[in-house]
Amino acid sequence: MRAIYKIARLELSNLFYSPIAWLVLILFVFMTAMNFTDVLWGYARSQEFRGGGLSDLSRTLFFDMTGRGLWPKVTNLLYMIMPLLTMGLISQEFSRGSIKLLFVAPITSRHIVLGKFLGMLMYGVVMFVVLLVYVVLAGCWIESFDWAAVLTGLLGLYLLFATYAAIGLFMSTLTSYPIVAAIYMLALLTFLRFVSGLWQEYTFVREITYWLALDRRAGTFINGMICSEDFLYFVIMTTMFLGFAVLKLQFIRERRSLLSKVGRFLGVFVIAMLLGYVTSRPMLRLYYDSTHTKSNTLTQASQDIVSKLDGGLKITTYVNLFGSVYNITPAKVMTDIARYNSYIRFKPEIEMDYVFYYYTDTTDGYFQQRFPHKTLKEAAKEMAKFQGVNVNKYVPLSKIDTEVDLRDEAYRFVALLERESGEKTFLRVFQDAQRVPFETEISAALKRITMKLPTVGFLSDHRARTITGDRNRDYSYMVSEKLFRTALINQGFDVADVKLT
Repeated sequence: MRAIYKIARLELSNLFYSPIAWLVLILFVFMTAMNFTDVLWGYARSQEFRGGGLSDLSRTLFFDMTGRGLWPKVTNLLYMIMPLLTMGLISQEFSRGSIKLLFVAPITSRHIVLGKFLGMLMYGVVMFVVLLVYVVLAGCWIESFDWAAVLTGLLGLYLLFATYAAIGLFMSTLTSYPIVAAIYMLALLTFLRFVSGLWQEYTFVREITYWLALDRRAGTFINGMICSEDFLYFVIMTTMFLGFAVLKLQFIRERRSLLSKVGRFLGVFVIAMLLGYVTSRPMLRLYYDSTHTKSNTLTQASQDIVSKLDGGLKITTYVNLFGSVYNITPAKVMTDIARYNSYIRFKPEIEMDYVFYYYTDTTDGYFQQRFPHKTLKEAAKEMAKFQGVNVNKYVPLSKIDTEVDLRDEAYRFVALLERESGEKTFLRVFQDAQRVPFETEISAALKRITMKLPTVGFLSDHRARTITGDRNRDYSYMVSEKLFRTALINQGFDVADVKLT
């Protein structure tokens, strides 16, 4: 441990002797200060023209994942500067020849790697003290400041910094040219950003590539939620790349066959993936919502509904290739599952399934115009090509129509919620800007299979307004229109047509 600390202290001093480290630090302070003041300036102008105070500044400044807040901008900044900061950690030792002195010293490759990594973590503390200053300033200015949620975001950013440092450390062992190491790291970080979209059509590979994705992990912390899966992701990925770096240095000192080297690297990777798979299981996840309002947690009413779901629950989503209103491709399955994470937290045994099929009315005028002289199968191939998906992942409606009747749902995107005891109901998408159902609609659908719903009756005779008509004076959109989000049937009510005669 003493050797690791000495190497870390030496590495930290070398960093501050280097102009790159000072340049990165100055750039980091300048860019974060600009982002911080930009947000304050925007709210100052808003206060000038509209009045009000800074009561909601906390959420926007630190948690806004659309890119306006400070923390998301810091993640993008780390993505750009970390390759420059880590490119010379080991590669400069090779280019100077000083690596030979480290190899003959009474230390192991593990000491070298961990010492340099610790030095980077100490440098990261200096960088994050700057961010802590912004937090303190915001805490002094903003009423009812949510300290716990903001510091949770800061923790996520530091974990991201540590993972970047481990990746950069490994990349610097692959070459004696720092610039090449920076290019390698930037390429790998880009891959880890977009890997979640690769091979999503295959169930097992889908979970691995989605787990590997780095871009969304810090976002959980930024939103004020600590999830054991995301925390352990950073730990596992950091350890894996440090292990790669140790192996690379060890192979320079030892003579081993190519097969032996590849086997060891592959062994570390497989162990990391197995740990990732285990820690991502819903029943093993732990959560802590640090926000004061518990905005990342289901409301108490929704929790009460979920608590009544005894036994198993299966959610089968049916996706029509020709579907209207809303659609997804097989590559977006994991993203769609993420919408139910708040419910999976309280009922981890929920089973998720997706069925992709194709069907449309071939006698319809639009079909004849869009696909002239084509059969349904030929039209499906053309539609799949247009959407960039594999048509073989879709089955004809005849393969599933014995399992579920989708006629009343007009063969749109719909999820079938089915309890182990046999109760069923549909969860729909809606004809509005958001399209997908949120907690209110999901909980309302779950109520249908857990309890008896209140029934609202409407008089329909004697020329009264009806709940199914399409006249301007009718109640259909407010009551029974399936595509209307706030319709009573989508908000946890049954409706009845009442006649006086």
